[in-house]
Amino acid sequence: MKLRNPSIWIAVLSTVSVVCLVAVDLRSTSPGAIIAVHGRESDLSGRSGCAQCHGGDGVTMGTACLECHGEVREDIELGDGMHGLLAPNVGMECAMCHSEHHGEDFIAVNLRSFVIAGVPDPAGFEHELVGYEMGGAHLALECKECHVFAEEPLLPEGGRRYMGLDQDCTLCHLDPHESSIPGDCSACHVQDAFDDLTPFEHDERFPLVGGHADPGCLDCHPRGTDHSVEVLAGIGPKPSPRDCQDCHSSPHADAFIAGVAPLFALTARESCSVCHEAEHEGFRDVGLRLTLAEHAASGFPLEAPHGDSACADCHLPEAEDFDGRYPGRVFRGEPAGCESCHEDAHRGFFDSASARFGASEAGECARCHVATTFADIPAGRFDHGLWTGFPVVGAHAQSRCEVCHPPTVGPNAQGRTFGWATDHFGLIEGCATCHMDPHGGSFEAPSLAREIEGRTGCARCHVETSFRTFPDGFDHLAWTGFGLAGAHGETSCASCHPPVLKQPTGRTFARAVSRDCADCHGNPHAGQFTENGVSDCLGCHASTVSFAELDFDHDRDSSYPLDEAHRALACSECHKPWKLQGDVEIVRYKPLGMACTDCHGVEQGKLRTKNRYGVRR
Repeated sequence: MKLRNPSIWIAVLSTVSVVCLVAVDLRSTSPGAIIAVHGRESDLSGRSGCAQCHGGDGVTMGTACLECHGEVREDIELGDGMHGLLAPNVGMECAMCHSEHHGEDFIAVNLRSFVIAGVPDPAGFEHELVGYEMGGAHLALECKECHVFAEEPLLPEGGRRYMGLDQDCTLCHLDPHESSIPGDCSACHVQDAFDDLTPFEHDERFPLVGGHADPGCLDCHPRGTDHSVEVLAGIGPKPSPRDCQDCHSSPHADAFIAGVAPLFALTARESCSVCHEAEHEGFRDVGLRLTLAEHAASGFPLEAPHGDSACADCHLPEAEDFDGRYPGRVFRGEPAGCESCHEDAHRGFFDSASARFGASEAGECARCHVATTFADIPAGRFDHGLWTGFPVVGAHAQSRCEVCHPPTVGPNAQGRTFGWATDHFGLIEGCATCHMDPHGGSFEAPSLAREIEGRTGCARCHVETSFRTFPDGFDHLAWTGFGLAGAHGETSCASCHPPVLKQPTGRTFARAVSRDCADCHGNPHAGQFTENGVSDCLGCHASTVSFAELDFDHDRDSSYPLDEAHRALACSECHKPWKLQGDVEIVRYKPLGMACTDCHGVEQGKLRTKNRYGVRR
């Protein structure tokens, strides 16, 4: 085949030859490929880029490097940073630590670089050399946690492996103060933990000693308050100093605070320092004994026998504060009532009465007792009727207390020797609790057990002065069913209730025999009118004035009506005397014959009739 245009082929061959010669020349003169971070810079590629790093025309390689790495040049000039610490003959010889032409994957800042710079172990680099005193929690960090590109094969554009970090804490840590506090964080905080502070000289007016040494700053200076750390350390007006009660709730009564403060020329809110000093570990460390005047300000004067007691006798160490706020407090500001220290010797008997009448300022016991001794009860303090519901009047008022409250053999747990009425008599149920019922329950029958003007039991008739006294009289009919009318009303009680020797129940008169007339009055009829064992005298003798006054209707009350002839007769014509055995004579009323012949007999002649001739047949 013939070449159509030989000149073209000659030109192509010439070009290829030149390229091959250049390649061979490059391979014979270039030390190797540059690192990736340099290779991405367009002005460093090719032979023309060599001078950018290697210099020439009086420009040294070190000077050429610093044309691009101005921050390194600045450190060298100022003597700052790692490069500023190097000897002058080393600082300007960049290639001594950072070699090149080892390929794209080579990292120019490596272990060799640190060793030449005098740092055999980069992980143990002493940051004090570059002006940063690193310690505490920072020492446990890996380099890349602060120098994020320390181990990156390829730095991002504009990135730095170790340089370029600011030592301002807020670059890594959030500022909880939100820039409200000027100055360096290290002025207050240490590198071990933000909660640990550098030795801080607190205001001399409030030294952090004793119990105040343990709380953290925010415990006393919480954010968002007038006394926050930000307000106190910031720029601007400061709040006035606080007193104890701005932070601590007082368990003491207002009257106690108001009474103690003037004794020491203090305001009420400053008076805590009288007993509770700042050096104390807790409020229970009082460290002094109150004077009598100071204790009296609590509302509880230390009169005998309390004045001889030790503080711990009333303020027990193991007890809690009355509202539970300060467990273990000794001086608890507890109520002054007797019942707060002394058990109720009355076993709660007066609790219901207390609810009705209200507590006194000194508590329940002080209504009757005084502080010197419980056995001392001033006159007028105790109203037996008001507090127990049982007024001591009449004969009861003449009796000694021991009659109902017999003394015990010895004092009980509360020191009481005054006996209980319930222990002596049992359940209290009116008069019958102490007195036997001489009536044997006769007046407690359902038909009779009623109240009279609010009175029940014995009080319906009797009074406390004497059981023999009946202030309202006695309704004999209402209570016994046997009215005292007529002659009965004029008869003395002893006629039916004869006197007897005093019985154990206290009764001195006998019971009535019965309500039957015949039991008190002789029966002149010898039982003629007794039916089923009962003689009904009232059927004829209704009058309570005289037995001679009769209320008897022969037609109504007998089985023999009287005709006109019989009605005109006297009773004695039919009811004649009758002798019984022993010559006892009575009037016979029944039984009598009711036939005519029983009274008139039988006459045969008189009963025969005459015929027509006048002859009786």
